[in-house]
Parts: sequence; structure tokens; C-alpha cells
Amino acid sequence: MQFGVNLYTHDRYPDASSVHGIARLAEDLGFGTIAVGEHVIVPRGHLDVLPSRWYDPLVLATAIGTVTTRINVFFSILVLPYHHPVRLAKAIATLDVLTAGRVILGAGAGWLKGEFDVLGVPFDERGRRLDESLAAMKELWSSDEPAFQGRWVEFQDVAFDPRPVQQPHPPI
Repeated sequence: MQFGVNLYTHDRYPDASSVHGIARLAEDLGFGTIAVGEHVIVPRGHLDVLPSRWYDPLVLATAIGTVTTRINVFFSILVLPYHHPVRLAKAIATLDVLTAGRVILGAGAGWLKGEFDVLGVPFDERGRRLDESLAAMKELWSSDEPAFQGRWVEFQDVAFDPRPVQQPHPPI
């Protein structure tokens, strides 16, 4: 059995040295994962249940992954409908390479409608966008000649590199 540490809430870590310090401490104590979550923007009406400070999860995971050597970096969760799946697949594959295969992807549809509104993503489409994003990302990560035709994303006749260290892709 492994245990993990969640960096919620981000306001506990005001600078890079505090993030690096807690990541190294978690690794030194033998934790198996360190988790980072995602909110892009918090509507003021939700500040009673959510803090206002949320670091970008991909940047935060990179900061953690490059100062540790063993602990897994777990996205808990990434709201896939907020991201273009090709860009997200590239970022996650790059992070998996830079951490020598220590990425775990927690993927979700999201719940905070006000955040979707600010980002211009239709809230009612979030489940379908999540499914399509996962399918497109898996195709990029695992195919020698990736091709995909979806409602929101399509690609063909492309090369995608680097591919994740973990094959066919990081655990989801």
C-alpha cells in the first residue's frame, strides 16, 4: 500500500522554495504520490468553499517532478474540458519524459459552472468533451501514425513526439 500527499490548498505554498520543500519532504518520508488539483479561476460566490489561489497544475507538477526522483506526480484532477486535448497530451507526455515515467492522470469533467462560463466552455458538453479528449490523447500517445476525428478535435498525417515513457500512456 502507498500513501499520498495532496497539495490542497495552494495558499500554504507561497513560493517555489515552499513547493520544492514539501515535495522533497513527502518523497523523503516515503509517500508514493503527491497530488495537484485544478481550478483556473474561482467565482467569488464560491470563495466560502474554495480558496482563491490555485497554481496551474501542469506548471506545479513540473516544479515538483524536477526536484524529486521517486515520488509520482498525480493530477487530482485535471478538468479536461478546460484544455485542448492535443496541447494537454503534449504537456503530459513531456512531463512523463522529464520525470522518467512518474505521472498519473486523474481526469475529470468538472463541476463549477461559473468557471466554465468564464472559460467559454459549454457546461452541458463537459462529459462528451472529457470522453473525446481522453480518446484523442490516447491516440496521440500510443499510435505511430496518430489520426482522430471527433466533434471538437481532429488530426491526421501528424507526428507526435515525445511520447510518454509509460506505455501505452500514463495511468488514468
